[in-house]
Amino acid sequence: MLIDVTDKQYSHCPVRFKSIPDRAVVVLEVAILIEFIGKKRSTLVTSSAVNGFCVCRFFFVAMNARRHVIDIKCDVRQVEDCASCLFHTILFHRTLGKFTFREDKAGHQTIVIGTVGFDDVDCASVDLSYVRCSSPDLKQAVSREVIPFARSLQQDTSNSSAAISLEFYEKRPRGLSVMGHDKLPWEIWLLKFSLAQIDTESDRQRYRHELAPVLSDKMLMVVDAMNRYEYVPKNPHKDQLGLVFDVSFPDVQPYLFRIGRNFEPNTAQSVSKSMGKFLRDALEQ
Repeated sequence: MLIDVTDKQYSHCPVRFKSIPDRAVVVLEVAILIEFIGKKRSTLVTSSAVNGFCVCRFFFVAMNARRHVIDIKCDVRQVEDCASCLFHTILFHRTLGKFTFREDKAGHQTIVIGTVGFDDVDCASVDLSYVRCSSPDLKQAVSREVIPFARSLQQDTSNSSAAISLEFYEKRPRGLSVMGHDKLPWEIWLLKFSLAQIDTESDRQRYRHELAPVLSDKMLMVVDAMNRYEYVPKNPHKDQLGLVFDVSFPDVQPYLFRIGRNFEPNTAQSVSKSMGKFLRDALEQ
């Protein structure tokens, strides 16, 4: 049900609905909530009550984050190539050039967006090439998570399945300047791996050739998803750039993202642990 907050019938309700294409987000305003809880402005509202509100707001938005699940069956030695290929393909479409802000004599501000270079990369364990952003720092950021994930699977051969996620998020103020920002995910890509038991070199070579068209189809699926008209954060003002983009890279400017290793959504226990991690990350300063 959509509530029209201009209707006097709901004027007391501390809930405001934002209409965003393909994404229903409930936003509870902290300032209104404080008055709502305290009844009077002079009433003390504890930080735990406000933190509880922040968790609830994050939970609503997290549950509405756009999710994409990609299933892959491969040899454990191919996990690194598969994850790197797909994550870099996603990031290539979620990365812009560096922003330069210019202001004319009349005070009107314009944004000049730089270019993003690209590199062709050959997979080591799959007969496939892919394109990634020509940014050593961005490559290192992905490798820093993907390589330990892949190596841990090679060392522990008892695993028959594993997963790793790439999450895009934006930061939103919690309402009070001293409380920092919530990290609210708006798009999540989950790679679920089924690990095949490879005993012979002939089987390994067979997987090397057979996985190439499968991985190519997954890349096309990513491109198709990127071409849909779906929610992405708006380009912010200069002083709010870091709330939407990762400005730490010297040559490119991707949307804020993080990679979660060993994310296993198949059991109730792992779901609760993952949601707990989301909530802890959201409440970080």
